[in-house]
Amino acid sequence: MDNIECEHCGGTDFYKEAGFFFCKGCQVQSQEVQEYVFDDFTAETKTKTRKVQSEKSEKVDNKITSWECYNHILLGLTEELINLGANRKFKSVVRILWLRYLEKVKVFTLGQNQLPKLQAVSNAIDAEIVYGKLAKRKRKRRQSSSSEVDLTTLDSSSLKQERIRRKRALIKAQYEDLSQKSQGTPSLHNETLASLQSSEKSSKSKPLAYNIYASRELKRIQRTRYHWRKHIVDFERNLKCHRVSYRRISHRYRQSPYILSLNKLYSILYLALLIGKDKIQLGDLLRFIKEGKLSFNCYSHFFPENFADKRLNFRNFKKNSVFANTPFRVITSEMSVFLEVDYYVVCPDLVELSERYCKELNLPREICTCVKNLLTRADVRMSFRKRVNKVPNYEGRVLSIILFVVKLLFGLDDVTEIHLGTYADILNRSDLIKPKMFNVVEWLKHIEYRDWVMTEEHFPTNFNKSCEPKINLALGVLGKKEYPAEVKINANKDNYKQLLSKLKSELDEPDTLELPVTFTPFFDFVKLLPKSKYMEILSKDFSSDSLNHILKPSRFLEILNDQLVVVHGGANDDWVFEKLVCNDQKRRHELKEKRRLVTVKLSFDCRSERENHQLEEKNDCERYKDNFYAANEASFLRNMHVLSKNNPKYRPDLDFDAIRNSLDASREEYPNHYNPYERFWMRTKLRLELQSQQECKKFLETFPYNFRVVFKECQRIAQQNEQELLVEYQMTELHLVHLANYGKKTHKQTVIKDKLISNYLQNCTHLW
Repeated sequence: MDNIECEHCGGTDFYKEAGFFFCKGCQVQSQEVQEYVFDDFTAETKTKTRKVQSEKSEKVDNKITSWECYNHILLGLTEELINLGANRKFKSVVRILWLRYLEKVKVFTLGQNQLPKLQAVSNAIDAEIVYGKLAKRKRKRRQSSSSEVDLTTLDSSSLKQERIRRKRALIKAQYEDLSQKSQGTPSLHNETLASLQSSEKSSKSKPLAYNIYASRELKRIQRTRYHWRKHIVDFERNLKCHRVSYRRISHRYRQSPYILSLNKLYSILYLALLIGKDKIQLGDLLRFIKEGKLSFNCYSHFFPENFADKRLNFRNFKKNSVFANTPFRVITSEMSVFLEVDYYVVCPDLVELSERYCKELNLPREICTCVKNLLTRADVRMSFRKRVNKVPNYEGRVLSIILFVVKLLFGLDDVTEIHLGTYADILNRSDLIKPKMFNVVEWLKHIEYRDWVMTEEHFPTNFNKSCEPKINLALGVLGKKEYPAEVKINANKDNYKQLLSKLKSELDEPDTLELPVTFTPFFDFVKLLPKSKYMEILSKDFSSDSLNHILKPSRFLEILNDQLVVVHGGANDDWVFEKLVCNDQKRRHELKEKRRLVTVKLSFDCRSERENHQLEEKNDCERYKDNFYAANEASFLRNMHVLSKNNPKYRPDLDFDAIRNSLDASREEYPNHYNPYERFWMRTKLRLELQSQQECKKFLETFPYNFRVVFKECQRIAQQNEQELLVEYQMTELHLVHLANYGKKTHKQTVIKDKLISNYLQNCTHLW
């Protein structure tokens, strides 16, 4: 280069190396000229990019213990529940339970200045913060390809660094030689810097302290006491054996209240709701989670902005499933016993709960009155004590009684309710009958149609059902979501953000339904839908309908037909006797039969034993049908007397003669009237909780279709699966049929001939 002059010696002779120009005289680099190489970018070639590390923000230094993380989450969930309708005192109850829990697991001790004690798993960061910093993992550097350094290719600064490195290596070798020679003499020179640091650390460090429950579990894993002592002083994590993880600990310890996890926080929340007798029940809690109103599996918004998500110290679920009803009630029960607050868990107001559920089901008020009478007269207590291994199923009990009342009045056997619907339809033709009579067939159509409409219009309902998802509903929800501008963007996130922004721009009016927070979701949501878009039956309100044609039918039956026949039972005669089965005994019998030798018998009878057994059952069923009316004749006469006792003075505001003239009904249109409550059908299988959910689904499919329609609607309200609600319903039905005294002062205990039912009800008496 002719136009370059060295600033140090004034030389003009330069040589180029690695894109820089150096003076040949004094070897000084020129700062005026450098050589750059630019590469053209093409889509087919792959180029290596160098990532420039940004300055470390304050977020990395914010390490907090797991107890502080869970404290932030619990506070955020409490505020959300208060916004969803919980009582204001709910927050103080949660605070007391949370502090009591931390005291029980020895995070702190009142009146003592002690360090928090650890749990068996997920305690690395807690131990680092509380008991001192643990040793970091050493970085392994890659070895260079050349063992010797080529001194000719280095500049003057590199040569200087190489001389310094060799000088340090020589001094270190001489020092080690001197220390080995003087090893026998006790002197401070024998101690190296590393040994001084380790001895100082060992003198200041304290053994890791675990709470009593974690110590018991770890001693079970590590067997010997000596080995346990080695582990609690292993600050450097040198021991590779017995690495404690969630897979290593026992299932009992993992599910117990002794180990803090996210499901324990929700159990504390539910326990506080029960203690405060709040109107939010477990079904509402699970529904709020599914609708996205209560946070679940996403808690970063509960923490301050300077907390990085990667430094949050809690174990997430990392799964899409929400809590199951029965296991969650078991966890809550164990939590109440652990905190010693089970005495304060009281039964919620079941009467108020029945009013809410009848409103959600859009049932007449008279059915709600029948349900409340059963709740009070049948002495439903549902007290919770230590001997009960789970919180009682309050929502399932109330919904089971509602289902029992509807089945008792209308049969729900796919035949009887159709006849009673025709009966109500004939009476409703007259404008003089006010209020209108309750048509159970129209109500069943309303329930089915409402469920279908909500599946088509409501994204959470559509998403939680095992049906084909509606893409338009999902796009509508994504289009309304706001996405922050200042986020860490990588290639995948940038693509997703562009896609969602495009969807949001195209969805000017997203096809979604904004639904308010309510405790009767379907009843209130239907009112927000446009009436012109759907059938008229969707907006029909059955709450003001009357049940007089069922409860006091004498005068109405006289209007329809003077020669009308009253049938003491339902219209469905396609019923058979089935042998009652207890799954527990059946399983024991099958195990016993497997161990027994089978004797082969030769027979010339063409009919099998199974066919003979079916013929015997059929003969027993026909014999019972023939003797049914004769055996219960006295009860039927007493029932007819009760129904017709107050009819002459009943409803003086109705002109029955004018109603008879206004009705255009023939005698053949409704020839028979049925009383389904006088022959109550039951399909029972004891100890269903021992079966799988698939077996329970198959068993439920054997029930009549209309019964299953009402059952599934009750299942949606309670947020329970088929097995959980069916177990509660069968126990409620058996108790109401066999043991309830309905407020009678002189009541004789019913003698139950079937030993299976007797033993089952005796075991379930404390649950009533």
